[in-house]
This record gives sequence, C-alpha cells and structure tokens, in this order.
Amino acid sequence: MTVSRNIMYVMGAAAAVLCLFSCKKDESSETLPSLGGSVRFEVDAYVDMNEWTADDAAGVTSDTPGTITVNPTGIYHPEGGDFGYYCRASWKEKNDTITDGNPVVLILPKDSIGTFTVSCTAYASGYYSSSSTAYVTTVRPDLTLIDIKSGYTGNYGEPVNDSRNGISYGTVQAGNYWWFTQNLAYDGSDTDKKIGIPYEGCEAMSDVFGRYYTYEEALTACPDGWELPDKDAWLDLANALRDGEEAFSEDDAFSNFPEIAGKMMVEAKFNSKDNEMWRYTGIKITNSSGLSVIPCGFANISPSGGLFHDSANKYAAFWVGGADPGDENAFIRMIYFGSADLEISSVPKTSFAASVRCVKSL
Repeated sequence: MTVSRNIMYVMGAAAAVLCLFSCKKDESSETLPSLGGSVRFEVDAYVDMNEWTADDAAGVTSDTPGTITVNPTGIYHPEGGDFGYYCRASWKEKNDTITDGNPVVLILPKDSIGTFTVSCTAYASGYYSSSSTAYVTTVRPDLTLIDIKSGYTGNYGEPVNDSRNGISYGTVQAGNYWWFTQNLAYDGSDTDKKIGIPYEGCEAMSDVFGRYYTYEEALTACPDGWELPDKDAWLDLANALRDGEEAFSEDDAFSNFPEIAGKMMVEAKFNSKDNEMWRYTGIKITNSSGLSVIPCGFANISPSGGLFHDSANKYAAFWVGGADPGDENAFIRMIYFGSADLEISSVPKTSFAASVRCVKSL
C-alpha cells in the first residue's frame, strides 16, 4: 500500500510538500506562466531493507526488495503543448527522466537506514517548472529499534517462536504472568483472512511496531498458549510494578494506575542514536519491568484504512480483554508521553485499532 508521509518528528516534515522552482531571472525578463495542475506521486513511506536484493539496475522491477517506484502525474499544459517529468533522489547524483510515461524504479542504497527525499519536477519550454517532494524512511527490524532493552537488569524468559509466521518474541515475567516484550505482529496471512494493519499502511513497519488490531481481531490474535491480557492481568502487572505497600484492589481495575508508565517505557531510538522515541516527557523512564514499551500510537479505522493522527511518539495503546460481547466499546490501557500513569480509556471495538501484548499465567 502506498501512503503519503505522516512521519515522526525526527524524520522530517509533512509527506507531500508542493513547491515551485524557477531559474533566476534578471530584471528585464518576463514572468513566465505556470503549468496546470500539480505534481502528484506516491511512494511507500517506509521500506524494509532486510531483504534488499537490488544489486544493480539489471532486472530490477517494482517488486524487487530495496526499491521504490515513482510515477509522477497531475500536470497538464495549458496550451496542449509538450511537457515532461524528471525525478531526483537525495542519494543519487543524477536525475531520472520519465520517458513515454514509464515509471522510474529507484534503487535505495544498500545497508542504508535513514530518511531520504524524492523530488519530481514537471517542465515545459516557456513555463515555470513545478515540483513535489516525498520522504522515504528505510528500516530493518533488527537495526531500527536501538536500545530497545535499555534499563532492564533482570532475566528474560525463553523466546516464543510463533509457528504461524516464524516471528520470535521476547518474554519477561512480571507478577504472575509472562508478557511479550514486543507488540504482536501476526497478520493472519496463514489463514483466509488477514488481520491487523501496519503503521501508516506500510508492511515494512509490521515487524518494527507490530500491527494494530480491532478488538475482535485482538481476541484471537495471540499464538497458542497465549492470550490477550484482561483486566486481572493488567491489575496484576500494576501491583508488580507499584511503589509503596498498598496494593491496587479489584476496585481499581478500571482506574488509572499512578506512577506505573515509566517502569514500562524504554528510552529506545528510531534508526539513529539521536532519534529518541519518547520525546519531551518529564517522566522518569526506567523500563524496570523489561516490557520495553515504545510510542507506536493507535489508529482510527476508516473505509480508506487506518488514520494515525500523529499519535506515534506520543502514545502507546494496548487492548484489555474480557469486554462484554454485547458492548460496542472495550477498554485499552494507554501510556501518554505527558503522564506518569498507566491510563485506561473506553474506545469503539470496531473503529479503533491498538497494539497487543500477549500474556500467559505462571
């Protein structure tokens, strides 16, 4: 799926920046007319470099891992004359000219983890040129999340290999449960129905942030022997992490848990040691639980897909199991970058998508 850029703070500004460029003119030159329309093109906002195979241009297609395909449109000549497009990638020294309407397949630099720009320009004789720019961030699940275990000094459990898709999850004991240390990334591809959505619609982010599920999807998403944590599991976690002698009671199961968030959060970075994920927070982040929670945000589900509304870098949201089947809403446990509490909120089961942490009782 291709999406416009809606990216985290450190990775740049907005996704499709429209701008006009012209050659410098002396005072006696005339003002040139503009081409009609505006340059439009779509690229994946995130590209997985883990299976990069584009060693050279020979035989490369739009399906080759480590490439993006650019096909600018949207411009017309006011007088019906000829015009053309060329594109420029920030990692390349030369422009790529669009010929005969054929898309350009750009090979991303090998072993690159970072954010790059692609600009496409429409031009015609006697007219100002018109350009648009998009951002592409390359990721690798094994390299993108830096310091993901920082702060935790305890012992981890045995990893769990999900036989459905081969993904391995770390585990840690907290209270009377084993918890996944990563967000679930199961997509249902081994069945007739795909479940969950990736961040910003980019499958490259599925193994990085995990997937975002509706409540009904989350109920059955965990691998065999594991389940969606219900209110009791979350209450048990809060008591395992609490300060002081007084335990949270059953009456607190649907309340905020004070001073718990920082013990779940981790000071991880995205693609670079300088790109902190939890930004501008006054919370003391320790990750003493080993749960390594990062701010992956949440999504509102619409007919066109998931809308994330800049929630990444600010929120982490997880489903709470055990909702009444007849209710339209279910609960989530949520961490907000400006609060030290592990918060709770009621959200729609079918139009809200959150992360899943699977649990198993001891």
